[in-house]
Amino acid sequence: MFLTRYNERVPQNFPWEQFTTERSWIPAIDIQADSGNFIITAELPGVDQQDLEISIEGDSLLIKGEKKLNRTEANDGFLMTERHAGAFQRSFHLGDKVDREEISASFKDGVLVITLKKNETSRKKLVEIKG
Repeated sequence: MFLTRYNERVPQNFPWEQFTTERSWIPAIDIQADSGNFIITAELPGVDQQDLEISIEGDSLLIKGEKKLNRTEANDGFLMTERHAGAFQRSFHLGDKVDREEISASFKDGVLVITLKKNETSRKKLVEIKG
């Protein structure tokens, strides 16, 4: 049911996420579209930039990383712990909607922003009506 609602909310020209189970936590991600770009914003508190990797493999954009907790032992006096740590991976199908040469990323204060320029064919174009 979740996937159905997810698919109904996301526009058809969006680079679809491919759900994987190879992760120990899932970072929160927002996806926006404007006239020329798709913008993926990921909240990655506690993740160091050197522990992030963004790559393109085939038709997919992959975001991989790891959040490390500074715990010396499992029984380090914790009565309860709710913070998640470990490796994560998110992937997004690009298809022909994205110009693979025009992808940029920035990381500041635990927020990753990836900007993917749309191909000309995936941009909205108004057609002039002649009378």
